[in-house]
Amino acid sequence: MRASCRRSRSLSGLAVVATSVLFGSLVLLPVVAVANTLPLVLVSPPRRRRGAIVVGVLTILVPFALEQLGVLPTRYVFADGAITILPFLASYTPLPTTAFLVFSNVALVVTACFFVARFRDAQLAAEERVILHAWQLRQMTPTAAHEAMPSVHPPSGPHCVLRT
Repeated sequence: MRASCRRSRSLSGLAVVATSVLFGSLVLLPVVAVANTLPLVLVSPPRRRRGAIVVGVLTILVPFALEQLGVLPTRYVFADGAITILPFLASYTPLPTTAFLVFSNVALVVTACFFVARFRDAQLAAEERVILHAWQLRQMTPTAAHEAMPSVHPPSGPHCVLRT
């Protein structure tokens, strides 16, 4: 893996870890970790995906472990059946905190969905090109050769995006 790719993955992981100062390692950070890790896994070659997943998991586990070991202040208090998130950098006033949590979570879901949709659109376009090329090659081969070769038919059904 190129050094610039490793640096990029490490820096994006550190940026995700930095979100733990807002609400700890168990609120918001896991969603940000998924939104950061998913694109890395989608665009990485198979041999590099494990590293992207490890970085994604560590972005959650490292801040959690540091909180548990006392290196970072405890962020969660469990008492009387409730969980309280303690402030670290800023105080939590109801309206701005709620607005931030709603907006950031919705924005992360929308961003991840747009990324996956673009990736899927590119995949479908590539599949359509392969099917078209196979059809064109079949048109150029002699009819006798068609019987000797197995036929390749595009998928069909209501889920199929190809129009036949």
